[in-house]
Amino acid sequence: MKNLILVTTVMGMATLTCALSVSAQPFLVAGWDTYSGDGFGTYNAPVAASGISASFVLASEGIAWHVQDGRGASNDGTWGSVAIPPTASTVAGEGVTNENLELSNATTGGTITFTITNNGSSDIELSSFHFDSYAFRPKAARAYELSVLAGGAISAGVLYTSVDDEITSVAGAWNNGAHDDIDHAITGADTTLEVGGTVQFLLAFSSGVGDGSGGHDLWVDNIAIASGVELLTPGDFDGDGDVDGADFLEWQRNDVTPAGLTDWQNNYGTPLQALAVSVPEPSSVALILLAAGACLLRRAVGVRAS
Repeated sequence: MKNLILVTTVMGMATLTCALSVSAQPFLVAGWDTYSGDGFGTYNAPVAASGISASFVLASEGIAWHVQDGRGASNDGTWGSVAIPPTASTVAGEGVTNENLELSNATTGGTITFTITNNGSSDIELSSFHFDSYAFRPKAARAYELSVLAGGAISAGVLYTSVDDEITSVAGAWNNGAHDDIDHAITGADTTLEVGGTVQFLLAFSSGVGDGSGGHDLWVDNIAIASGVELLTPGDFDGDGDVDGADFLEWQRNDVTPAGLTDWQNNYGTPLQALAVSVPEPSSVALILLAAGACLLRRAVGVRAS
């Protein structure tokens, strides 16, 4: 979302008016970092922007989802990889409950269906979807697809389809900081959640072996839909705006996940946009000065050209 600021500059007998478009600070539209329930019913978002109502429902192909194993909770405080206020819950560990979702014992698959409604007074541009996830053991449902369902306020379609077993397994060595930080852009011809509009997202997990193996659990936490976030290209591990050999070296040093390697392979040679998630909005005075400077520069160029 952008703010349009009009600045009038007086120079002698001339009065110039310039419009400066400034990106608004990114914000969380809806987020889930705590979960009260038993795998059934509706989970309302504990974090939501003003005027937003948001909830999800769960479905499983086997054992029901539950929220009783805090070994699967994320303690990094971010939504996916993105640090947008408020900080996500960092409560985690053995014996903790209601801090993450779990799909247990190699269940073949399960879904989370999100419903977001804008009851506020302004349209909202939806930019991105985020979550943290990892598997305790490898037979869990470690593939997923994220999509926008038809009939809602924004363009429908599949946003991302993973490869099989893309989500990291820690082979039984649980670690509350080991999650894959997963971020996906919300794309399409229309990404505006208009006043009074509703949109549904479907996050569908699959590829679980389905043999009931104990401890082969999928864990999910820190789920968010955001506005104003511009994501780095997947695979751009050094953050320089493109995906090249240097990013592969960074992957080897700091990532080494199959999902990261897939991102690098899929986007090798592709330049992408920069990340803009934590830069605060400039003050009003700074914006006015910047706009005035732009106006003066345009005036000066125009005088020289004539």
